Amino acid sequence: MNELLNVNEQRDNDELDYNQVITSEWTQLIATTSQKSFNLLRTISEQKASDFADKFYSYMLKDQEASLFLSSQQVHDRLHGSMSKWIADILTNTGEHLADLINHQKKIGQIHARIGIPVDLVERGARRLKWHLYEDIAQVAEDKALCFDAMRFASISMDIAIEIMSKTYSQSHDLAAKNEESYRLFSILENASMERERQNASLLNWENAFIFSVATGTPLSSIQDLSDSEFGLWFNHKGKSSFSNIQGIRTIASIITETDEYIRGYSTTALLTQQDYAPLLKAVRSKIYKINMLLGSLFDEVQKLESGKDTLTLLLNRRFLPTILRHEISLAMHSSTPLSIAMIDIDHFKTVNDTYGHAAGDNILKRIAEVLYESTRNSDYVFRYGGEEFMIVLIETPKVAAHTIIERLRKKIQDHPIHLQNGESITMTISAGIAVYSGHPDYECLIKAADDALYQAKANGRNRIEYAQEE
Repeated sequence: MNELLNVNEQRDNDELDYNQVITSEWTQLIATTSQKSFNLLRTISEQKASDFADKFYSYMLKDQEASLFLSSQQVHDRLHGSMSKWIADILTNTGEHLADLINHQKKIGQIHARIGIPVDLVERGARRLKWHLYEDIAQVAEDKALCFDAMRFASISMDIAIEIMSKTYSQSHDLAAKNEESYRLFSILENASMERERQNASLLNWENAFIFSVATGTPLSSIQDLSDSEFGLWFNHKGKSSFSNIQGIRTIASIITETDEYIRGYSTTALLTQQDYAPLLKAVRSKIYKINMLLGSLFDEVQKLESGKDTLTLLLNRRFLPTILRHEISLAMHSSTPLSIAMIDIDHFKTVNDTYGHAAGDNILKRIAEVLYESTRNSDYVFRYGGEEFMIVLIETPKVAAHTIIERLRKKIQDHPIHLQNGESITMTISAGIAVYSGHPDYECLIKAADDALYQAKANGRNRIEYAQEE
């Protein structure tokens, strides 16, 4: 414990030292800049800050990687105003609110890290802003000395701001990397042997359904792809991040793709005779056998899982929530697949807890957690978010399907009273808010949207579901 406290104290001291250095350098820059330069930069920021933001986005949206983070209309609408204000704050900084300005750069760096924006994109954008800024300064400065002084202040101020962002980004990114590694170890979930059996069963279910469809003459075009099966979804969203054996992961992914392509290429319309489907079944069975063998060897490598479970409900706790949502939003962003989350709250839980006692309250939490977990797919994530609140991350699930799933949960909980230890039974209900990923790269915006919808559901009478407002 003392060692941990010493590490935290050292980190705080390092941060304090850095703040003092940055404050000193920025203060010195301000002191050596003429009032004429500040007047010129203030005029430019008032007249051109919005134009600079337009040019910034026009330039960055041409970059394929940058467009992933900036193409969303709501991001553009929000960031345009924020960018204009940031430019004005940097150019007109005379030291009066320097501490607030430094803290704001740290906050921006944390957001960039949370979203996963590469540092080189930030630096490229800053370079482009300087380009346009220097052009305007050169046009309006009355002499070379003023031009140089204004450019010097603007350039170094932007460099300091970007440095602060980058340092904070690096710290947040390192912490995220540690959490991702911990999650990789944990993400096999509660028990490696249990998860192995579940996935073997999922794979076997798909194989049996495929054999039955072929044997009964079902057209191959109507058979579910292995990649879209319950096993395929689990592997894509959880399995790939669960194991350290990259080659094994790649081999399984390749076999899944080969299986789907083999079936599609074999025949998509004609009914198969016994002579036709014998080699097809043999080939598919061989591929499934290889996947089973590889999956077994991957599970054998899992020896120790770090704790990421809520001790009462055995659901995921919030420790790995940022890692999981970053991963799922990245998948949704790059593959254009839907993603929904639901925030769920047990109605009147405090009253029940006060009336029947904490033991009864714990029993209710565990029972509702069981219903949530057992009623969702292997590929989905169920969290105890805090207290009597839960979160479900529904992967590759659009709005209507998400409502169907959560409504089924709501009705199941409402229709099945919970039996307490004293022999009494109590009927519980839940309220829920659903938000659908709309392109915004920051997972906190998705959480807030679902949380706001949950608040609306409770305000409208509870025991109901509300959607987040679409922007």
